[in-house]
Parts: sequence; structure tokens; C-alpha cells
Amino acid sequence: MPGKRKTRYDWKVYNKQLVERGKKLANRIKTINKEVLEFWKEELMQLNKDKVGSPFEYPNSQIVFLSIIRTAFNINSYRNLEGLGFLFFNDVPDYTRIYRRIRQLDLDVIRKINREVTKAKTKNRVVEILLDATGVQINGKYVWEDKKTRKVRKRDWKKINISVDVETKQILGIKILNKNESEGSHKNALALVDDVFANIDDTSEIDKAYADGGYDSNKNFEMFDDLGVEPIIRIRKKSREIAKFMNNTDIKAAKRIKFFSKKRNREALMQYYWKYFVELFRYGKRSGIEGIIRSFKRFFRENLFSRKDEMIEREIMTRVLIWNMMV
Repeated sequence: MPGKRKTRYDWKVYNKQLVERGKKLANRIKTINKEVLEFWKEELMQLNKDKVGSPFEYPNSQIVFLSIIRTAFNINSYRNLEGLGFLFFNDVPDYTRIYRRIRQLDLDVIRKINREVTKAKTKNRVVEILLDATGVQINGKYVWEDKKTRKVRKRDWKKINISVDVETKQILGIKILNKNESEGSHKNALALVDDVFANIDDTSEIDKAYADGGYDSNKNFEMFDDLGVEPIIRIRKKSREIAKFMNNTDIKAAKRIKFFSKKRNREALMQYYWKYFVELFRYGKRSGIEGIIRSFKRFFRENLFSRKDEMIEREIMTRVLIWNMMV
């Protein structure tokens, strides 16, 4: 029947999973809040060391905490965030200072916390990763207003190159690109994979990488081959047809050997028999990242509050940290 769902969900189990995500986030927020209060004085002493007049009144951990609260609960006003901060602290910086401190915050602080979470869940595991990209709208504030008034307003986008753990659904790697950049270019794919290796535990290893045709290039196949990772990447139809033709017995053996010396061309021949390839290598796993991206966007919304590049990067990295704490 048209429109009939192919898979049946146990909604009680699914609803319970969503509630558990919320509990994990709440418990993590309690833990971070406790750690901020516990090490408040020590952190301020480190920040003000060798400085004149003790210029820092609030530790970086408090600013990270407020950034997490802002992102997790979609608070688009720093004034509201200042007021909400008194729920957790007796002393809260004013909204202007919160904004400035978040903008000046070293991204490595957020990355360090995120790596603690991802390394714990990848310890002593063989990991399979999914690669894909999605777009987020920067100035999407006036979408409804423009639709009603029929105005045309320039909007901008950022592209997020993302890698996800098949088993845990954690985001293991992320790179922010401009909207016109190709996520599958060797430069961007390499940067994403490097980020994945930085975020997984030293005792773990990556076995397979699933991706769509956007990542199909000789350099990407060679990169995964050098890393000891099996690439399950869909190769373009035209390339598959060429590989089938080159396998013809009428072509000189030397020419065939040279052609199939490249890993991508050998994979292209195998993928010519597409149904067999999908069943053998379970390529259907790749579609799992699309569901994760949809869930990610539903929780955090498709547009960003931030406008400046440095704030965009911090907001996206904070979203990734919160997601990894929940799943």
C-alpha cells in the first residue's frame, strides 16, 4: 500500500529511549555543575596566575556550562540565559560578559570534554563509522515572516561534514564547511577522518567506513586503504560500467592489470552487481546516518542562533557534545 510504513516500531520502547536520553543529559548537567562549584577557586587561581589585578571573576568551566544550557534548551537570548544561570549558581556574569567569554572560549576546552565522552564509549571496540554531510541555516530567523510577506531575504548556510559510530550513534568526527564546499573532496574527507581518530580511544580500531557517492574518489579509497579501513562507498554508475567493460577478456591483460591495480576500480567491478554488493557488505547500514541527522536537527533545530564564524563553530561543537552525552 502506498505510504505504508515498511518497518514496525515498538513505540513504548522508543519513547522510553527518548526519556532515557533526557535523564542522561540531566544527570550529566548535575555532574558538570557539581564539578564547576567544586573546582571554582582552583580554576580562578590558575586563570589569574601571573596577571595583574585578578581580571577573571568567573571560571571557564562555568562559561562552558552556561553554553551547554543555552544550546541544550534552545535559549536564544543571553539575558534569559543570565537569569536561568541563577538556578545553578549564586554568582552569574551579566549577559554581555557571557557572550564575550563564550566567543573567546578556547574550542579545545569543549573538544576535550567531548573526547572524554567518546573515548569512554569506544574503548576496546572495533568501530564502524558512517560518513555524510548536512546543512544548517545561519540566519533563518525570518523564514515565517518572509513567507507571509513574500519578501526575499538573503540567507546563508554552513555545511557540516559528520561521522557517526554505527553502534552507539555518537558523533565521532565533525568538520564545518562553507555551503559550496564538497564534503567528499579528499581534503575534507581526510580532515574528518583525522578528527575521528583523535576522538576514539587508543585501544579501539576502525573496521569499516560507509558513505554515499559523494565520497567516491581514488584518493579517498587510497586513504582508507592506507589506514587499514575498509571503505564501503557507493561508486558512480558510469565508473561501474567502465570497470565491467575493462574486465572483458578481449582487452589486453596488461591494460586490465593496470586498471584494476587501483582499489576503487576493483570495488567498481564488484558494485556492478549492485544487489549482491548490498547484501554482502550490508550497505544499507549507511542510511542509518540520515535518521541520526534528522534526530539531531529535531532536537537542536535546523538553524543556528549564532552569526559570526567563531560563534557558529562553538555552537555546533556544543551541540555535538550534548548529543554525545545523551545517546
